[in-house]
Amino acid sequence: MTFLGSLSLLCATLLMLRIRRIPSVWFTLALLILGLTWGLSRLWVADGLSALLPGANLAYLGFLVLLLVVHRQSPSLFSPWSIAGFWFLLVFVAGAIVATRVATFQLGLPSLAHADALHGASESLLSVSDFLIAFGAYRRLRLAKPQSVIEAGPSALDVSAPVIGLPSNQSTIP
Repeated sequence: MTFLGSLSLLCATLLMLRIRRIPSVWFTLALLILGLTWGLSRLWVADGLSALLPGANLAYLGFLVLLLVVHRQSPSLFSPWSIAGFWFLLVFVAGAIVATRVATFQLGLPSLAHADALHGASESLLSVSDFLIAFGAYRRLRLAKPQSVIEAGPSALDVSAPVIGLPSNQSTIP
């Protein structure tokens, strides 16, 4: 899953680039096909999914670099908070690697999951990354809303609209 997720992020970011020489759709499609072919070939000869990790790392690093290029071309697409969150994911990975080494070599445990404090500390780094990405998306969406909707607040929402999936006698929210 990590490999497909990283490859998908890379391809989606490539589609956002404004390239004049090569249509980005064809380049992205070619990269996706090459990535999937490489991934399947690694699975064919390797013992497990860990063989895809180098490709996932490379695709994610490519995504991070292209994210900066896209942000430079169109600053309104991504909030700097979201970009920082995507980059902070590298801090989570480094923290998880260090915590795993401490749990297995220093404490003699079979895995990081057996060291609750270390596992919680490394997962908190992931929570910070997730928060930064979500906060950046919230800020960007808030900037995209018209000022009149922001000032009106939640009372501007129409709560008398029918809700899909409720029985006909409960078609509105009280």
